[in-house]
Amino acid sequence: MAKMLKIGSRLLLIAILLLTGVLYKENQKLAKELLDSSFSGQGSSQIEGLQCSVGKYPKLPLIVLNIRGDSQKQNYLRLQLAVELFSGAEEQYITEAPQLYDQFNELLKEKDVSYFSNEGHMSSLKEELLTVADRSLGQNVIKKIFIQEILVQ
Repeated sequence: MAKMLKIGSRLLLIAILLLTGVLYKENQKLAKELLDSSFSGQGSSQIEGLQCSVGKYPKLPLIVLNIRGDSQKQNYLRLQLAVELFSGAEEQYITEAPQLYDQFNELLKEKDVSYFSNEGHMSSLKEELLTVADRSLGQNVIKKIFIQEILVQ
């Protein structure tokens, strides 16, 4: 039980660091040390909607957006993305993940319901997201983007 509380408190600290977009070198090193020491690649844990994971395929926080549709009803997009990082890109990813999340939201807000109803658009969406990531972080940070969950309602 004590070990679970220790891991939970470390996860909370990681979430705070990621959400606030911390750019200070000391906190970058602290976040990386916590990620490395807390999990050692042993999976992931959810903290109030923020998915924190380590290892080869970190997840971005869950994206939930209002999107345009043909009807008068509100349409929503729920999207869970994971990324594959190039070797050595973890620190830059941790530092800049909040900005990347924001830019992904901006791209997705431009889409409408009909875009997501066409399965052929999913590979195009991955390419667009990767282009945004490359512009934001540089070309040697994110290798691939994986859509783990997508729901349009």
